[in-house]
Amino acid sequence: MFNVLSKLKQKVIWKWEDLEKTAGNSENILYSRWLSQDDILDNLKLFSNHAGKGGITKAQYHGKPMPSLPVFGDQPGNAFGMVKNGFGLTLSLLTLEEKPFAEAFKRSYRIQSTARRWPSSSPCIEIAPGFSDFLLIFKVLWFT
Repeated sequence: MFNVLSKLKQKVIWKWEDLEKTAGNSENILYSRWLSQDDILDNLKLFSNHAGKGGITKAQYHGKPMPSLPVFGDQPGNAFGMVKNGFGLTLSLLTLEEKPFAEAFKRSYRIQSTARRWPSSSPCIEIAPGFSDFLLIFKVLWFT
């Protein structure tokens, strides 16, 4: 992954736990243990992630295309949904090779024009800061 990311013209922010042992040094890569996704997503061209529901929701809200590398649990299914709905691509960590990884980033940049249309779902997220507000605004009743 480092070989591909270090060759990009764009700057890369890479979440990395052990800053003493990074994948390598490159002028275009900033390693960080943690960054608030909501704080940085407005300024990103795309958002590569592991296809967790939270990251997908935030990236959709900000209208960012997503190349994903699902790891476990619900992530492969979430990634499939991203591909099916046209706002993401998915790769397997088990078979990850340099050329397909680079191509996924190129394809993600090409679907940026589609990403600008995604925020049609954003007003629901914006209007409803909490679930109880969502129930009130959209008059949804839940019976068990």
